[in-house]
Amino acid sequence: MGCYRSFLNGLVIGGGLGAAWALMYAPSTGKETREKLTVEGKRLREKAAHTLAELRGRGEAAYSKARETLDSTAEGLRDAGRVLVKDGLPTDGGQTDLTNG
Repeated sequence: MGCYRSFLNGLVIGGGLGAAWALMYAPSTGKETREKLTVEGKRLREKAAHTLAELRGRGEAAYSKARETLDSTAEGLRDAGRVLVKDGLPTDGGQTDLTNG
């Protein structure tokens, strides 16, 4: 996700710089240029807020999914531990291969 975020940051920053450069070199008065910059700045701010909200939503969804997986895995480990406690530990000197099921 870091690569995606870096790309979006670059896109927003590059778009803003490009728009500012275009407005500064466009043939218009200083007042018109300042008004255009203000409007463009507000538009970019709204777009950045929207992008941030979208990324936050995706991050929360990923967190929830990871949390569910962790909880499920923890419950499985607890169940396995209960079985070991109930049935006792293997008596083969600790040579039981738990990786083969």
